[in-house]
Amino acid sequence: MFGSERLRKQLLPLLEQAQIDLMLSGHKHSFGFSDKGNAASFPIIVNSNNSVLTLFASNHSLKVQVK
Repeated sequence: MFGSERLRKQLLPLLEQAQIDLMLSGHKHSFGFSDKGNAASFPIIVNSNNSVLTLFASNHSLKVQVK
C-alpha cells in the first residue's frame, strides 16, 4: 500500500477524528483541490511544484491564495 491509497486508509481517519479544518500537502507535480465533503469532511489542497500557497489566518477565518 502506498501513495493516495495509504493516505486514505491510514491518515484520513486520524485527521477526521482530529476534526481539522483544512489539509495542505505538497510534493506533487500538479495542483489538486478537493472540496469539503468530496474525499473528506474538510477541504484538501495539494500544491504543485510550480506554485506557492500563502495563508492568511485570523481568529475567525483562514484564506488560502495559490500563485
